Amino acid sequence: MVAKDGTQQAPSPVTPKEEVTLSVKDPSIVQAAEISVDLTKRILLVEDNLVNQKVASRLLQKHGHIVTVVGDGVQAIAAVDANRDNIDLILMDIQMPIMDGLEATRRIREQEARDGLRKMPIIGLTAHAMRGYEDTCFSAGMDSYMGKPFEIRKLLAAIEMVATGKQEIHIDVPEE
Repeated sequence: MVAKDGTQQAPSPVTPKEEVTLSVKDPSIVQAAEISVDLTKRILLVEDNLVNQKVASRLLQKHGHIVTVVGDGVQAIAAVDANRDNIDLILMDIQMPIMDGLEATRRIREQEARDGLRKMPIIGLTAHAMRGYEDTCFSAGMDSYMGKPFEIRKLLAAIEMVATGKQEIHIDVPEE
């Protein structure tokens, strides 16, 4: 390999990869006609903690995604109402002031049902990743959920899974 200055360089080492397998509750979240070949997703990140906002948005942007950040459930509903066609999926914190992620998800689902809108994929992000809490998230209308702090490779796999509507997906994600 030749560097910009004309010197020879050894090829960069291969990044180790790991296969990640995840499952999703409802594969109907995206119709086949809506699946994009472009891996870039327009993500609405709903998170009240400023540090978590910065870390998550930078990691997602590093992997090619376009991220819009809001700080609570009320802002999330307003963002979805104003920009539904420019959002591919939502990463929704569960515990937030003003309106939590569970209530915001319920209201988004109610509006979709009432107005015949496409189902927006929603991944819940929670510090309460314990057995049984998954049912609480699914009951509110979320398509998947992850514990915080999350591993980026698992989050990227979950994003691809819910965005494509596949019940299970196997992808190679470089380890960080």
